[in-house]
Amino acid sequence: MNFELDAAEFLEKFLPFSDGHASALWEEMKKEGLYSDSEWTDFHASNSAGATVKELSLYESFAEIANRIASRAPAIMLGLSEVSSRLKGRWVNTRSQALVLGNQHANAFMPDITFLSEPEADDLAQLSIAPTVDATVDAIHMNKPSQVSEEVDQGVAEPPNSSPSTELKFSRLWLRAFTVVEVKSAPRDALPQLATYVRQLFMEQVDRHFIIAFTFTLPLLRIHLFDRSGVISSTGINVHNSPKDFISAIAAFSCRTAVELGWDPTVRVWDQKKVMHSYTAPMKGYSSTYDVPWVFEGFAKSGQSDPPQYVFIRSETLQDATRLWGRATLAVDVVSLTDWERCNPDAKVHVMKQSWQRLPGFDEHSSTIELANSSHRSDESLDASNNSTILSRLESTPFEAFVLEEAKLSDRLRDWGFVRAGGKKVDTFSYIRKGVQPSPKPSPELSKSKGGSYSSKKSPAMTDGGRDSNPRLQIPSMTTSTRATSSRGSASGYDASHDHQVNRSLVRLFFEHRGVPLSKFQSKRELLKGLRGAIADHEKLYRQGVIQRDVSPHNILLFEGEGHLIDFDHSKISIPRTLLDLSAKPESPARTREAFKQRLCDGFLDLFEMIHKEDAGEYLSRLEATRLFKLYPIPNFLERRAGPGYVTGTPAFASCHLKRFWEVPHTAIHDLESFLWALLYLCIVYSGPGSVSISAADIQRVLDQYFLDLEKSGPMKERAFRSANLRDDLLSHMHSDFEDLKPLIRDWFAVIKVAFDFQVGIEFNYPHQIILRLIDETLTQINDTAVNHEEVERRNQWFREVAEAVKSQQTVPRPKNTPAEKRSKNPRTDPDENQSSSMPSSATGPPPSKKQKQKN
Repeated sequence: MNFELDAAEFLEKFLPFSDGHASALWEEMKKEGLYSDSEWTDFHASNSAGATVKELSLYESFAEIANRIASRAPAIMLGLSEVSSRLKGRWVNTRSQALVLGNQHANAFMPDITFLSEPEADDLAQLSIAPTVDATVDAIHMNKPSQVSEEVDQGVAEPPNSSPSTELKFSRLWLRAFTVVEVKSAPRDALPQLATYVRQLFMEQVDRHFIIAFTFTLPLLRIHLFDRSGVISSTGINVHNSPKDFISAIAAFSCRTAVELGWDPTVRVWDQKKVMHSYTAPMKGYSSTYDVPWVFEGFAKSGQSDPPQYVFIRSETLQDATRLWGRATLAVDVVSLTDWERCNPDAKVHVMKQSWQRLPGFDEHSSTIELANSSHRSDESLDASNNSTILSRLESTPFEAFVLEEAKLSDRLRDWGFVRAGGKKVDTFSYIRKGVQPSPKPSPELSKSKGGSYSSKKSPAMTDGGRDSNPRLQIPSMTTSTRATSSRGSASGYDASHDHQVNRSLVRLFFEHRGVPLSKFQSKRELLKGLRGAIADHEKLYRQGVIQRDVSPHNILLFEGEGHLIDFDHSKISIPRTLLDLSAKPESPARTREAFKQRLCDGFLDLFEMIHKEDAGEYLSRLEATRLFKLYPIPNFLERRAGPGYVTGTPAFASCHLKRFWEVPHTAIHDLESFLWALLYLCIVYSGPGSVSISAADIQRVLDQYFLDLEKSGPMKERAFRSANLRDDLLSHMHSDFEDLKPLIRDWFAVIKVAFDFQVGIEFNYPHQIILRLIDETLTQINDTAVNHEEVERRNQWFREVAEAVKSQQTVPRPKNTPAEKRSKNPRTDPDENQSSSMPSSATGPPPSKKQKQKN
């Protein structure tokens, strides 16, 4: 959510600079001739001939004036130049410098003006711009083709002054940029383009809580604060009429401390054999955030004087950090700082998950706790005077840690807590925005799209560009919010359902073990055991009133041959838990009881009659796949309808019954159906450990039919439950190596169908033990001779890479995309055609992907 704030209030809250100091700087600017006759001498809307001034001519002028202000501001503030916590940088015309590369992609993705660290600015100053590049600059801004650019595009000419060292300097600019300025002639285009650059800054600089940046549409300067709750934009500052406000905005970046300008004091870097803040570190050997040994602070436990520290060695996913609004989850492999300092090759690897968590609270019935990640309600409504003990626990315990504690699975966590800075919990409303929460008013600089979200027509800044990849076939993307009315993602990462203000708190969880996703199984046995372990975890949670609600192959990890369910950010916790209604027992006709007496004792017949009443006979006739066990109290989500919000989960694996029976709340049986679709998907797109691939044309048709989203695939999934012929056709596309899993999948379909046909019975309310026993029976019968030796070697290689990284005190190099095992060169299914080239294949840890939501 973005809104506008009066410029004077914005400066007072976020970039305070005294009026006296601003006046003194203004006087100096006038003495130097930079400001004269009520205007900045180099800022003109038109030239002497009356022609409109091009944006290009403003870049150097802005940088020069800003540098004059920045160089004098610390001295005016009485010796501030010696304060180590301030930013020491220089304003640079980076757009013109970028053209040295002759790289059209780099040119398109380079800020107009950047406040860079001084060493980085010095490096750029050493790059000379050849006359041919000057001509290219002029041609680009005059919208004329140039011979140089044409030759570069066609690969004919070598870009001027291009070299690996030059490329390196530009690739690392995002690590060393303190803020950016976007210069535009039209205000409408400025903020979306600026957001593109801020998005990159958030990913490259993981030690940023928020980013303050600028747009300049002569004569108006606007200041924008980006955090994970949205954007606050100042009203326009007329730089000619309000020169002191302009001076204050620029000077604050050289006078305020780094923490005041958005840096996280609990995240530092390892550089020059010691831990230091990124804004003071040379960082000469690092070209991107993947190269940086970031040092994350953990949480001191009772009896500890200092919190433990963990060093980043490899990314699981950093791409979510580019989301401007939302959880912005990071998942990275880390080792203890002690092991890192000792260069211990046997260092234990943990997984750190960091995210911006919404405030937990109760629903309107005070019966269900949730983070409301997909709710329309504002945070103010998520409160309840009762159950205050639970809310109190959630004040000090991150939601996911709370869920694991409730399910007695907290031994999987090593460390966890809310990030604090200066003794305050880091959240967007209080810590970052300092209580500034005016009535929401969308900024006019963002256009309203048809889907109701605010976005740029040409900028991907608000979208999540990452794609989780699969070494053999692309797993359905989990990166875009989709609506039931459309399978297409919004052009904006801003979710229109969150048009109210949403407070988010920064949390870190350090997991004890690093696993691999279920999709990287090395044998059928490991696949089934992984699935079994995740379902067993799901039942432990369910017994404690928790429903996970986002089952997918990415959210099931394999560790030492067992499966673990992960990612509980979208979970719900039901406070009331009840047994099935076993009220008055209607008598079945004698012939019905007689027909089943050989299979069931009177006690079970009585139980089924109490549960199903007049439907007991029909139910008993379809009991073949059912297994019986002791009942236990189950969560009650009946008061929590899905109606106005979103059905949460990964659309490719979501239960089709959530759409058809939308009035039924999301509960365990829907997740058990998602487990089924996840297994079936893997059996179709994978050729099996060591097996030969099959035709991609066939599997693509099936994927399009069954694994897109609820709108398109939901009806086909429903038909598969109703039609045995259609179900057989679907199973015929499983790879032959999984032939012995077909009985399991058929029985699983039968259990789900019975559950939804009789929504009061054992299958609907107690599905876990039924499915677990089916899996156990299958494990005793499968032919499991094939093993994926490539996956075995990949895991061994991982251990070797970690040992070498810690010994050399360097992060594990990002793997280059290599041709993966695939079924064909069909561009729709070929991973090399579909997956993001900027992200390595995700290997483990807490959720490597973002969530999709399907509107009901």
